[in-house]
Amino acid sequence: MTQTSETSVRGTLIGVGRLDQELERVLTAAYLIGMESLTLEQIRSMRAECTALEVALSYLRRLAQGRLDIVNAYLSQAEHGTSVDLSKLVEDLPFIMSGPPRPPGPGRFPATFVPEGGVDELSGIVDEACDAKRLGELPTLDSAELQAIAERLREVEAELSGRRSEIHHKMDALQAELVERYKTGRATVEGLLS
Repeated sequence: MTQTSETSVRGTLIGVGRLDQELERVLTAAYLIGMESLTLEQIRSMRAECTALEVALSYLRRLAQGRLDIVNAYLSQAEHGTSVDLSKLVEDLPFIMSGPPRPPGPGRFPATFVPEGGVDELSGIVDEACDAKRLGELPTLDSAELQAIAERLREVEAELSGRRSEIHHKMDALQAELVERYKTGRATVEGLLS
């Protein structure tokens, strides 16, 4: 990704307010410093915070991927010289949205697929690259315009994936701290029940 593209994607994410503020705070190196001295409740709270951010990022990533799949379907038709048939595209949406296969993720199955509150605010990140109105205009766009939208969606998806991966590292570190406390006896199951 070019420096210009990375800056514009980060600028898009920065425009999301609360999500961006939480990400900026959690993704700093300082977030985990001194975690050994925190209480179990604090560690669990941090893990829950990371989980909520991961759910939001995953939601946005799926949204970007879905829109990219639709744009790629239009590109494929355009490259084969086929006129774009909107009704056929709508009919093919289940197939379009199910493929092509993506590389496997880290093997985490989310407890929820939709972030709590602020879904409209969150979707603004992806909407800036290609909103519902723009999706409706796809049949009128030429190949170069479709390529530009696809590239922008790929950039957004890559940025979201990168931040999601960083959140996974934080979650892993917090989980490792909790496991270590139980292994060494610094935390007990009885302590959970009291």
